[in-house]
Amino acid sequence: SVCTWNTHALFGSDGQRSMQKIKKAVSFARCFDVCLLQETHGGKHYRTHLMRLLDGSHTAFFAPGNSSASAGVLTLIKISFHECFAPEP
Repeated sequence: SVCTWNTHALFGSDGQRSMQKIKKAVSFARCFDVCLLQETHGGKHYRTHLMRLLDGSHTAFFAPGNSSASAGVLTLIKISFHECFAPEP
């Protein structure tokens, strides 16, 4: 299953609001195999925190955009889902 969410600054400058959004992103990631998050904006430390909360259960692909104040997309894929498509030895 797949979800998509325009996060409106998931990693924005408002730390408290960003933490609430990160918790929501983690909730989505646990419920769906693939999460496509748009308008994530900047903040590398928030991305690190998000990945810690996911505890190694997901692979992340991040394209930050030209500015930390705009753009940015993040794709989260459950490793268990991704392994379904691994070539057989």
